[in-house]
Amino acid sequence: MRVIPVVAALAGTSSASTMFIQMTAAQLNYQWAVTGWSADCAETGCHYDFNITGTANETVIPARPGFKAHCSGEGEGAPYQECTQLESDSEHLRVVASLLPSSNNTVNGTRQAHLQVSMKHTDPEVSTTFYNYTGHGYGTYGPSSAALQDFLVQVDDFYGVG
Repeated sequence: MRVIPVVAALAGTSSASTMFIQMTAAQLNYQWAVTGWSADCAETGCHYDFNITGTANETVIPARPGFKAHCSGEGEGAPYQECTQLESDSEHLRVVASLLPSSNNTVNGTRQAHLQVSMKHTDPEVSTTFYNYTGHGYGTYGPSSAALQDFLVQVDDFYGVG
């Protein structure tokens, strides 16, 4: 579980004001919109390409920044790939994506692609305060001529340190 290294790191800090925050998917109720999804697998491996948008919400705690990014990468199970910021304060926000291994099961001739996206937001007022959101979504692999897909990524993991 990713939380353990963060908690261990906090144990060594000397600041009495450092706080660790974690929420469940139900508490978050947060989704990102994937548009223009295309993915395919060939003998050379799998690749993906899409845009992702998160809507800002200043009324929740912590406030959620808005963003729009373009992501592309290769390889199921490969490390996260950095996405290109299209609309956001990229100095304080980072979006990365990874194509997780999926089963080879097909439905109506298509195979499901399992996407994981993570967004880290650093508080511009306090550089040691950051929030990390991670979510999962499912598209399909298809031939390069297949229609582009749109779907939602459900944010199901959140933690913050501040």
